[in-house]
Amino acid sequence: MNKEELIRQYKQELKEGKVVLVEENRELFVKNGLLYMRRTDGTRKIQVHVDQARTALEELAKKRIREMEQAIEVQRFLEE
Repeated sequence: MNKEELIRQYKQELKEGKVVLVEENRELFVKNGLLYMRRTDGTRKIQVHVDQARTALEELAKKRIREMEQAIEVQRFLEE
């Protein structure tokens, strides 16, 4: 899975009304047609611009790709 596919998946989740965890303590969601980001503890919610959401999703996709690559590397190491 590449970065673009992951971003499409995240956007689809947002369209379906799901919350996307973009960092350990921040999540992105859509409410009444607007994008919001909030802390996972629910203490602060702010409306975000599309560019901010795009950047957050790109960073999340990059992080997930790195995690997948590391998992593959570990698997190869264990199989040696």
